[in-house]
Amino acid sequence: MKNIFLSLRVLSCVLFVSSVAQADTMVDYLVAQNPHRALRAQPTAPVPTRDDFVRAVAGEMIVKKGDINGEGLRYVFAGQIMNVDAASYWLTIIDREHYDIISEKNIVESFIYEKVADDRFFTYNALIAPMVSTRHQVLNARINAELYAASGGRVWEHYWNLADNVAARVAHALTLNRLEKLTPNDLNSAVIIAHNDGSWILIPLPDGRVWAETYSVNDPGGKIPDFVVRKVSTMATADTLEAYETWAKKISSHIDGNHVDVAGPDGVWTSPTGMQSALANKLAALFAN
Repeated sequence: MKNIFLSLRVLSCVLFVSSVAQADTMVDYLVAQNPHRALRAQPTAPVPTRDDFVRAVAGEMIVKKGDINGEGLRYVFAGQIMNVDAASYWLTIIDREHYDIISEKNIVESFIYEKVADDRFFTYNALIAPMVSTRHQVLNARINAELYAASGGRVWEHYWNLADNVAARVAHALTLNRLEKLTPNDLNSAVIIAHNDGSWILIPLPDGRVWAETYSVNDPGGKIPDFVVRKVSTMATADTLEAYETWAKKISSHIDGNHVDVAGPDGVWTSPTGMQSALANKLAALFAN
């Protein structure tokens, strides 16, 4: 009996050491990608530290907030290791034709209305929230194909900013007969969002999961008290990570032969199913080396 007990203790110690070693390897891998962030499109975004990644590997969501110097704006950052593959999570964040389904709590209309280049397109959103006027915007959305290539496919970025001449672009978007739940008259008193910069960074992991981080700098416009904006922005940013993970886990039931093409992290547009397969093959080759 004593020998059995001793064997179990030894086995437990071996499993613990193995688990710690695996966690350290994951942290090392994430830290090793940080130099690639020099090519990211949002230079004011914080860079996660080794301690941040240690906590993330242990299951924590990492949340950071701060001021953008000289601009009177604040950022919110949230990052977490998601229990879903990178390709499915990318399809979720890039599918701006369907943000009204993915983020149904606050986005009521969403569509892409102009593709400018393989790595750039304009997208319209209308957003609702309790006790405030409807907001809407046109975003200049981008794919950081340079970062994807320079990192060897290890770091993916989708980023955006409020479009130039946003009032004119919003007015144009409302003439395109693309609204599904609202009418242009419903949006007569809507407030145009004053500022919206942000990005997603995804880092596929060797164990099949993905590190996902979202960064946003928002000013909803209008006369909403600053403390309300800060509280809501923090909650919304953190909630978005988990809401998108939930959607990514069921993405296969959403994408079919009728789905519009979407942009990959390399800036190439293709069908969602084709992209999912291509990304899976590239990652399998990447982590086989």
